[in-house]
Amino acid sequence: MTHKRACALAVVTAVLSLLASLGLPAPGLAGALADDPSPPASPVRLVFIHHSTGGHWLADPNGDRPYGGLGRALMTNNYYVSATNYGWGPENIGDRTDIPNWPEWFNGPNSATILAALDREGGQNFGEFGAWPRLATAPGGENQIVMFKSCFPNSDLYGNPDDPPLPEPNDQFTVANAKAVYNKLLTYFATRQDKLFIVITAPPLMQSETAPERAANARAFNNWLLNHWLAGTPTITSRSSTITTSSPPTAALAAWMTPARPRNRTTPAGPTATITAGGTPRSNTCRR
Repeated sequence: MTHKRACALAVVTAVLSLLASLGLPAPGLAGALADDPSPPASPVRLVFIHHSTGGHWLADPNGDRPYGGLGRALMTNNYYVSATNYGWGPENIGDRTDIPNWPEWFNGPNSATILAALDREGGQNFGEFGAWPRLATAPGGENQIVMFKSCFPNSDLYGNPDDPPLPEPNDQFTVANAKAVYNKLLTYFATRQDKLFIVITAPPLMQSETAPERAANARAFNNWLLNHWLAGTPTITSRSSTITTSSPPTAALAAWMTPARPRNRTTPAGPTATITAGGTPRSNTCRR
């Protein structure tokens, strides 16, 4: 097995463990907070907002591009996976998945239209990144899980590792603004007790494409997401999955919208809050 393939499998396993641990058969119900490693009894709809690295991650094995097999693995576990891509949605919102763009999706003046389209999305929209198999029949209703990820340019963060969040987000790629963006998203997430939102942290940049201080900022921001973002938010439950492999790990942070105490869960794949910025990028095709 190749190094790249082994890393991809580790990340796929961790996401499956994360979803299973959250009790997804009954989103929004207090009983779902109990850990349950089995797949949901009925198919669950999931939509993934992403750019290139997310597309490669979902893609089935193929001969000419990177792949991670996440789509197939989720299908095997009874998830019906759809996705957005470049050019998707109202006003081509799919082109805009940088950290400063997330308030446009979830909090902006056109967010109701965007999110209505996202709830109904049932296509793969894989573009040039490769398809994945899906369940033969799409479950009815809306997407119950929204997974979203910014691409690796978002690991080039300025400022300082311990900068506090700004009062309101802007369009800057700084630690303070990134924290402000995700705080802003919570005002929407708290209104959707029926949805599961999963944040995938931005992949790292190559050492030649960033600076040590900005790599440290990316690490600090991801650790903040993992350990502090949901602190003091009693209506949101946080569980985390952190992957440690021989390449820089990726973290998946899930926020389940139910009234409960915050709880943290670590998969057997690695220790809590080990986020690495810098190293091998997941793709070289992402664009802003």
